[in-house]
Amino acid sequence: MSLSKTVYTAERADVEADGKHVRILKRVEGPHAELRDNLPSHVARLSDEQARRLRDDLNEVLSN
Repeated sequence: MSLSKTVYTAERADVEADGKHVRILKRVEGPHAELRDNLPSHVARLSDEQARRLRDDLNEVLSN
């Protein structure tokens, strides 16, 4: 059984000239995580509109 867990975070990614974007990152936390190449890995880049829709979908799923 592993005590490690995957953690997802979001950060602003102002790298596009066509508007603001949000970057979704994934990293592993737990015992011995520092022994791995535990740099955050890029999962997705979302436009503000996509991020809002994802937030709304998550809120709907989690409220049920």
